[in-house]
Amino acid sequence: MNASRFTKNGQKNILHIIEGSRYGGAQTIALDISKNLKSPKNLFFFLIINRSDREHSMQKHLNQLGFSSIEVKTYNLRRLPSYRISRLLEVTLFSFLFLWALLKFKVSLVHNHLYQLFFIYPLLNLLRFFHIPFVWTLHGDLNYSLDLTRKILNLLSKIKTRKNNVLITQVSKNLNKDLWKSLKLEGFKTVIVPNGVDLNLFTFSPDERMKVREKLGVKNEDKLISFVGRLEKEKGGDILINAMNLLSDEKNIKLIMIGKGSLFNEYQKMVRGYKIKERVIFVGAKKNIPKWLSAMDIFVQPSRAEGFGLALLEAMAAGLPTIATSVGGIPHLLDDGDAGILVPPDSPKELASAIRKLTNDREIRDRLSHKAVE
Repeated sequence: MNASRFTKNGQKNILHIIEGSRYGGAQTIALDISKNLKSPKNLFFFLIINRSDREHSMQKHLNQLGFSSIEVKTYNLRRLPSYRISRLLEVTLFSFLFLWALLKFKVSLVHNHLYQLFFIYPLLNLLRFFHIPFVWTLHGDLNYSLDLTRKILNLLSKIKTRKNNVLITQVSKNLNKDLWKSLKLEGFKTVIVPNGVDLNLFTFSPDERMKVREKLGVKNEDKLISFVGRLEKEKGGDILINAMNLLSDEKNIKLIMIGKGSLFNEYQKMVRGYKIKERVIFVGAKKNIPKWLSAMDIFVQPSRAEGFGLALLEAMAAGLPTIATSVGGIPHLLDDGDAGILVPPDSPKELASAIRKLTNDREIRDRLSHKAVE
């Protein structure tokens, strides 16, 4: 059974495989590709791995957008006392529903956005059996050993020799540099495909700026710092809160935290402990990010790890001067500090110093805003 059996009148059915327990850069890119390329000749479907979201937010969102999907619900399996048994059942369920998705949607191309090794192995073996072309987009660094990575690449090579198309893409040239160098890859080159944003959507709106700031109850002289992202350790929200505590003398600097995650309660507790509740405002996850960015003065991305930094790119498109940590693909996005201020990761003191400098210098803000849009 090969991919040609799954096409009719040249129609291509593309299956995205995504993590559905959160909404981040990988999910945004999969949806952008699907919305922009959807046509009678290109139909898109989704296989969602839901490991924690009992409200099925991703599947509901896809349904609202008109995309069919199959959800792999594994959150109950995590409650089993045996980790090994729960993992085995999780992989078995994934494999069965992946096979079902291939048949139900008559898939002619698979685009995988996952990195978890225990999903990758059965995925590759099934693709090898069905002779289906495969794109694997790496949104971050692979945390595999050299030996495991070599085994995966060998399996991909076997798929490729059976007249399948196999393509590995990365969102940044800085990803997996040492890994690929150590493997000295021959015949398996990764293609760099940077993420992008719609410049017609992420534009500054004076009207939205006024509306959002009125809603937040902030003054005209207040400088609003924006954080957009998941409230998880790798995004560094705690570092930014610590920096805000160091800026307690700057009463007109306020932080707007846009997003949700498992550390929401912990971050709120930090804010209360520092007695900066009036200066750090949590607004939850928002769908209309361009409108919120218009209300801000500075964007900060304090990530400990970042494959690309899509939220940072969106802020740049909206004309915000930015401060970000020098990790992953961020230095490349900020042109090594020419289009934004780079600070070391895990350094609240240096982050606070950069925020103070930027809020007090209009000339630097204007220059970085221009560079960001450019």
